[in-house]
Amino acid sequence: MDHSKYKVALNQTAMVTGTINNQPVNGPMVLNAQNFNYTLHNGLNHLMVNAVWLRHLYGPEQQAGDLQLISRVGAGILLPHADNTILGNQNQVGPKTQNICCFSANDWWQVNGWTAGVELGVRYKVYKSIFLELTSKLAYGVLRGVPVFQGTADQKIWMSEQVLSAGFLF
Repeated sequence: MDHSKYKVALNQTAMVTGTINNQPVNGPMVLNAQNFNYTLHNGLNHLMVNAVWLRHLYGPEQQAGDLQLISRVGAGILLPHADNTILGNQNQVGPKTQNICCFSANDWWQVNGWTAGVELGVRYKVYKSIFLELTSKLAYGVLRGVPVFQGTADQKIWMSEQVLSAGFLF
């Protein structure tokens, strides 16, 4: 589970093609909070199944002081919560306490696509079964049918992040 976030850069000029107020549009538009504010701040959640490889690099193996190379490759679904305003109209997907998940048009979180990614870093065994990891992750996602006012949106997205994790083995 990776809880990433996305927000369109406001005040940028974007090429817009389509229909606005029953008029064809094909040209530049400055995106602001009223005409196009698109965020996935309550999560662009990547739920992935990963294959994980570990390789000993330094120190006593399987003991405190063990430094390992860790790599992951995985794929899964995207479970976003969309919050957006288009032409002054905010999308309404219902309250967070009702219709929580996953397949209805008014659910808070919805299955709206797929994701795949890779991760590479190091794992250090601190004490017996306790470890720290520092990795770099790159993922790609395809969103389909994200709710917007009176419609849906599709999007392709690249994500890059650095992850510091602590955990234990059992």
